[in-house]
Amino acid sequence: MTAYFGFLVTDLAPDTAKELKVEVGRGVFVARVEQDSPADFAGMLVGDVVSAVDGTPIGSVAALTQIAGRFEGDRQVILTVVRDEQIVTTPFTPVEISGAVGGALKPGLAGALLFNLDFGMQIAMPGLFGGIVVADVVAGSPAERNGVKINDIIVGVNGADISSVSEFLFEGKRAPAAVAIAVIRDGAKRELNLQ
Repeated sequence: MTAYFGFLVTDLAPDTAKELKVEVGRGVFVARVEQDSPADFAGMLVGDVVSAVDGTPIGSVAALTQIAGRFEGDRQVILTVVRDEQIVTTPFTPVEISGAVGGALKPGLAGALLFNLDFGMQIAMPGLFGGIVVADVVAGSPAERNGVKINDIIVGVNGADISSVSEFLFEGKRAPAAVAIAVIRDGAKRELNLQ
């Protein structure tokens, strides 16, 4: 099980820190808030700077990731946020997720185990603002036959960018049974047709 937050954060760049009147190393910048996520329900906004969690200062994404690894889903924490030059405390409750089985999204992904991209992978892949990680593929499954591989990151469905399982579900409902997914594999983007 994984604690799911529903926001993407980046280290605070010097120019962004200056613009927001926040000292570099005194927080992380909220670059994206996923709709209907714990972050969304807590009122987090793009442009917020998370400066502390339960009173522990956060100076980088790495520091937040380390603290987040100790969170238990469904336990409320208090985020200290800088917003519009004001300090705001926000109660925040991450939730436990276990991922999704690909067949629940589309028959052509049956046999794949999928997870929303986590903080650690976002750090390792600069410029990637979300996606779905393929954690496992069953041998001989429709997912394997369609060319899906472990560690692929699904970032699009039929030309629409996606960043999460919930976005995949939304876009997938609008698509026919056969869909094209965009994946990043070994640093390169490619398209796979799901039958």
